This record gives sequence, structure tokens and C-alpha cells, in this order.
Amino acid sequence: MICAIIFDWGGVLIDDLAYPMISHIANHLRVRHEDIEIHVRGHLGSDFAKGVISESEFWKRICDALGVSQPRLDSLWTEAINACYSEKQDVLRLIDSLKARRYKLGVLSNTEPPCVKLFHMRGYPQFDTAVFSCEEGMCKPDQKIYEIALKRLGVQPYEALFIDDKEENVRGAQNVGLHTLLFANPKKMEDELEFIIRKESN
Repeated sequence: MICAIIFDWGGVLIDDLAYPMISHIANHLRVRHEDIEIHVRGHLGSDFAKGVISESEFWKRICDALGVSQPRLDSLWTEAINACYSEKQDVLRLIDSLKARRYKLGVLSNTEPPCVKLFHMRGYPQFDTAVFSCEEGMCKPDQKIYEIALKRLGVQPYEALFIDDKEENVRGAQNVGLHTLLFANPKKMEDELEFIIRKESN
């Protein structure tokens, strides 16, 4: 029986921030979107999301590579996420209903320290735990990060359902033994979630 549900953050609980954030950053630095994207989606972005490098080092390497000045803001990443942040209200209402039904709820996200700070500032009391790549030194689909989320929720893989909008992350959860759901839109997710819950309850 499923007793815990683990959600991805960006793309599931909130709108996918990647494209608008990259555009915001590109406009700030006055470079092309694609010139920033190649670094954010490449190894520098991965190192930042794993907490291997700081934000200042992240911008230094990118700006040196592009031949532009580094941002003078304390955190351009924070400014960008604040400018683009948009919650999926339908999903949050569903999460509230799941909490009322006494499911254990978690967040498992590949994200950077400024985003973690924003998550806690926003306050999401529905969740029993939140696991972030930059605090664990690893990203989905690394098997260990799913196991960390399961341990903190106090459940076995077969007792948990993982929801993400990226196929590689869903496959990673499947490899650990979790039930999974590939997010497409809030209505489809709710229907599929209830189907899986009923099926596993029988």
C-alpha cells in the first residue's frame, strides 16, 4: 500500500523555471539565451546544483567564458527565480487534500542553494521532508538521493510514489523500486495518482 508521495519541485509543484530563468539571466548579462543555456544545462549547472561550486564561482566561470562582466547583484540566481516563480495552484490543492488523508509527503529536487532558500521562505508545511541536490552533493537520477528521501520519510520503496516531469528521473526512481508517475499536467496527474493508489490498495 502506498503511504508516501514524493514530488519534484520545478515543473511539478511550480512551473518549469529553466527557460524563463535563463532568459532573465541572458537579458541581465546582455548575452544570447543559447550562450547561457549551454553552461546552465552543462557541467557548470550540474556542479552548482550539486553544491560543488558556489554561485559566485558559477558566474565567474560563465562570465569568463563569455567575456562579459560578472553580475554585481548579491545573487542573480535569486533575482531570476523571484522574477519567474509561479506555483501550480491545482497541484498545491491536491497536496493539501493528500495531507488531509494522512499521506506522508516529500519534495525531491535537483536545485541550487538560492532556490532552497526561497523554498523555505515560501513555507510549505504540507511536506514532511524536502531533499535538495545541492545539500546532498548528488542529483537525480542518482539512486542514493531517492534512498535519502525514503529514509527521511520512514518508508520502503514499494510504499512510496514518485512524481517528476523528466523521464530520466522517473526511471531512476523505478530502478530503486518506487512507484512512479510522469507528470504531464495537474488533471492527468491527479487521475493517474488516484488510479495507482486504488490499485495498490487492493
